[in-house]
Amino acid sequence: MTAMMRNPAGLSIFPNDDGAFFNYNFLKASNPEEINFALTMKNLAFAVQQFPIDDDAALSSIRSYKLGLSVGGKVLSIGTSNKIVELQSSIENKWVFSFDAGVIFQPAPFLSIAAHVRDLNEPVLEDYQFRREFSSGFGLRLLNNRFKILAEAAWDDNTRNFEQSRLKAGLSIMPIQNFEILVGGIIKNGLIDVVAKNEEFYAILQIPFWGGIRILATARMDGQKEFLRYSASSLIPLKTIAF
Repeated sequence: MTAMMRNPAGLSIFPNDDGAFFNYNFLKASNPEEINFALTMKNLAFAVQQFPIDDDAALSSIRSYKLGLSVGGKVLSIGTSNKIVELQSSIENKWVFSFDAGVIFQPAPFLSIAAHVRDLNEPVLEDYQFRREFSSGFGLRLLNNRFKILAEAAWDDNTRNFEQSRLKAGLSIMPIQNFEILVGGIIKNGLIDVVAKNEEFYAILQIPFWGGIRILATARMDGQKEFLRYSASSLIPLKTIAF
């Protein structure tokens, strides 16, 4: 259900895991909020994302309308996210087309390897450049998925070496089904010596409720332990529709 926010190839990994996903981010107090919504049906999905722009006071936010499609299965899955991007400003709104692509490879039941490209065509709207961004990572699922090790690296066309990538890692523990605790850290641009500005830490708590509904709460802080973001999410399963 979160594939449209992470990697559209995930739609085919669990084809019967259909439902609705809603996420609301509380950013810094002076900034607008971030909102994510997705509705999935087998290997198809529709999603809407809205997030603020931090570096330009004249531009308030970006909203994306996504249509995702994935083919494959549990071993290999390939997906695309075709999106209309709306740039909202104080004068008028503009539109542009963009798309993402991703792949997930699971050579063994305990190992996942994934790659994702965002804004592959690098659209330009007004003076705002949507940069192409790459990411790749892996996940190890141990003890019947009760313990997970996750890692990811992200970079763009300006990245010259691996040390300049944004690195992210996490550990997940699931003592009972769908009750999950995940903690991890992020290193931006590989500058680990400037701890306060380039390191972030995050924690995610997932709690199961009646009928398969799950609620998630997330907190993120910087190297000085100042909270940067709070997030609340809900996942509501829906019965897969067969044609």
